[in-house]
Amino acid sequence: MNQPNTIYIVSGLPRSGTSLMMHMLWAGGLPVLTDSKRPADSSNPKGYWEWEAIKKLENHPQILSSAQGKAVKIISHFLPFLPEIYSYRIIFMRRNTPDIIRSQNKMLEKRGKSPGDLSDEQLVKIYNRLLAKSKHTLQSKEIPFYEIWYEHIMKNPKAVTKDIVDFLGLPLNESAMWSVIDKNLNHSK
Repeated sequence: MNQPNTIYIVSGLPRSGTSLMMHMLWAGGLPVLTDSKRPADSSNPKGYWEWEAIKKLENHPQILSSAQGKAVKIISHFLPFLPEIYSYRIIFMRRNTPDIIRSQNKMLEKRGKSPGDLSDEQLVKIYNRLLAKSKHTLQSKEIPFYEIWYEHIMKNPKAVTKDIVDFLGLPLNESAMWSVIDKNLNHSK
């Protein structure tokens, strides 16, 4: 049963599958906190599932009060700012870093923007440091988290979905969750 004071967080680096996981949780029956300010587009045709207010978390941690009992997407950069007054269960999305970079570059290209001045090798190092920092934050705060690799969802959605439901301890509709997975939306290919 959903614990009303628990906040269910989907985190990870951008383009790691966080939108997919939010969609899966919603399909499974978990209420989600989103605002639809960032509409679906060709880079995320099923939506971004974001909540714009989360960008204020560092200076306004009280905003999380409206996330209790719901799933909310919080990119890994904001995890150090989680207030200790809440209980959390975090699904931490992982994806091969070169795939993340390819996906980001394709998204920028579609928007007519340049990928920037950093090489892919530099970005891999930066992202790996961010991931290590995020995991250290969660471990030091003793926040339960479950790492899920995007590639595993694509290869074995039923088993991964069962693991998610077991980790969250919620009676979610597993078949509805894995039914929203579209293997054609792997943007790194």
